[in-house]
Amino acid sequence: MFICLLLILAMFSGASIISQKYSKKLSTLLSSVKQFINGNNGIDSNSELINNIRGCETPIQTLYDCLVKFSNSLNYEVDIYNPDNSNAIKECLEIMNFLTLSDVGLENINLNNIGQSACMSILSTDKFELAVFILPKGLSLPLHDHPNMSVLSKVIKGNLQVQGFSPIVENSNYYMYMNDKKFQLNKVLKLGDELETIATDNCVKSVQDSAWYLSPNRSNIHQFKALETCVVFDVLVPPYIYPNRPCNYFEISSKSTDERFTLKVIPEPDSKLPVAVYYNGYKPVESKFLSETEIHEHSSTN
Repeated sequence: MFICLLLILAMFSGASIISQKYSKKLSTLLSSVKQFINGNNGIDSNSELINNIRGCETPIQTLYDCLVKFSNSLNYEVDIYNPDNSNAIKECLEIMNFLTLSDVGLENINLNNIGQSACMSILSTDKFELAVFILPKGLSLPLHDHPNMSVLSKVIKGNLQVQGFSPIVENSNYYMYMNDKKFQLNKVLKLGDELETIATDNCVKSVQDSAWYLSPNRSNIHQFKALETCVVFDVLVPPYIYPNRPCNYFEISSKSTDERFTLKVIPEPDSKLPVAVYYNGYKPVESKFLSETEIHEHSSTN
């Protein structure tokens, strides 16, 4: 196994397709493997070698591993509604701050002549989805929601105008009380339904800004406009699923104050939606973590 790894690394270490970003890490890893094979005592196969291999991963792999652990944890459903208090979501956001265009297989030069919004799905499970959106300058993602979902976002190119609305859940026919002052959308919306909301976001996000999130109760309905060509990395927790958790589209029906808006569900605006394109960036390697339930059950039997 290690001989194969050495041959592969030796081949790639001289290849022009490996960016300067990873050449030093590859060199370190190659040296470590050589030491291991030669029986030198300068490396522990269970620690340093593994750490060096992990050092060659992109943030996407680290993010994926974090999401797998999170989705298998006992706090998964609770944290979706309480992202403010979630260490797992905080860790994911911190990892997303290291994402770059090269991680998702894009370069600035390839984005100059794009005239249509596009979406690249990296992967999707029943617990989370990773996706990349490309918005050419002047184009928008129309006003839409994420029913009973949290979404983590990071701009990795451009300047993005974000406008968000939080549903007014108290005394609403569409929401039911859960706990800790959190509410859950308890029915699938239909065309013509109206939601009372408060405008909670109206800002510009750029590459320099940290990753951010929306939750089921805060800024869950939003729209984007690209002030210049933008690339946005999204994590949906959990993903959309039809017909129980569809994406709904809205228009502003009325405005009662500077902050309070009535939003009406409208048909899907096909002409404004991104087209699906092939993803050619880094694809995470499957992780196999025991869930906390499995760990507990395993411990109980021993």
